[in-house]
Amino acid sequence: MNLTEAKLKHLVLEEVERYLIERQVEEFVQILKEELAKEGIVLNEEQLDEGWKERIAAVLIGSTLALGAGALQHKVDAHQQALSDQIAMNVEAAAEYKASDVGILTGLQKQLDNTAAYIWTWSDNPQDATMLPHFPDSNAGVLPPEFSVMKQVVDDYANGGKPSYTPEDVTPPSGDRDQNRVNFEQDFGDKEFESWGGGRGLQGSVYLDFDEIPEDYTMPQEGKSKSQLYVDLWDQYVQQPIERVENP
Repeated sequence: MNLTEAKLKHLVLEEVERYLIERQVEEFVQILKEELAKEGIVLNEEQLDEGWKERIAAVLIGSTLALGAGALQHKVDAHQQALSDQIAMNVEAAAEYKASDVGILTGLQKQLDNTAAYIWTWSDNPQDATMLPHFPDSNAGVLPPEFSVMKQVVDDYANGGKPSYTPEDVTPPSGDRDQNRVNFEQDFGDKEFESWGGGRGLQGSVYLDFDEIPEDYTMPQEGKSKSQLYVDLWDQYVQQPIERVENP
């Protein structure tokens, strides 16, 4: 069945209206229950399911509650505003936490421990990546150089918050990312590697020492130089959380 744009918009609006009405009804019922409870009248869920409209109407007619439609709507509106205010407060508090030292370090460490981000292969087929590759004389999985850069970002922030690179220090990459991926073993097999025992799924792994990565080396996963990737990661995990609080 083909739908015109107008018809599709109409259907979407109907669905939105239905959702808003249902939400209004739920809040309306909740407020009525709270008001009735003040008068010692408690309606359980079973009673509500059995015909709350009739029961509430009967109670309203004979009770001293005597809330008019306007008063009830006012309470509904106040309840919605309170919910909106609470959501805004929660969002603000979450942003402030993410911009704190603890929040930033938590976000950095979470990405460092993100196993899926560092699965790669030295195979000619870039899709042939189900686990970390390893050198012939070792069972330790070899993490990609992107991990080394992320680790440097984490260490720099943890050790005082001064970045190793700023945007003015960036060196453009040179070389082919796919060739660098396939040739990683022969290019770096004799270089200095560090053990990594942290991070779920990454135990027993090793990563290339950050200083062993040439400045213009093209990262096999990201296609960026190490300084480009460093600056991007610093901006994403350190600078942006702070700016979201300073410039909401």
